[in-house]
Amino acid sequence: MKECGYCYKTLPDSDFRKQSRKCRECIKVDNRRYYEQNQQSVKAKQQAWREHNPLRLAYAQQADNAAKRGIDWQFTFDSWIKWWGADLEKRGCTTGDLVMARYGDTGPYAHFNCFKSEASANARDGSIKKFGKLFAGGESQNG
Repeated sequence: MKECGYCYKTLPDSDFRKQSRKCRECIKVDNRRYYEQNQQSVKAKQQAWREHNPLRLAYAQQADNAAKRGIDWQFTFDSWIKWWGADLEKRGCTTGDLVMARYGDTGPYAHFNCFKSEASANARDGSIKKFGKLFAGGESQNG
């Protein structure tokens, strides 16, 4: 148990970050207050970071999208860059672009369970799996 140096509540150690005198709740309150008082400069810094780190942003967005879909993400930034290799500039979600597809559309996003696929082919395969036929009304290969 530890006492917060700001709200003076006695809380379990798990409610504190390492070496912090503030509990996690006080940190959240301080962060929110700072953001509200400095909203324009925070947004400008975030935008500058996005412009200077497009690959890290793309990695974070892909990992976040996997998490939102409930799919385990096992790539680090470095392993993600290595997995894409020379095709990194070809990744995207429109016709002709490459996407990270999973074998059988199951399991985690991990180097052993992913392959590069054209976005249109991946969408078609997903429609066949989900609906048993092509989304546009075409016949599936399995009848």
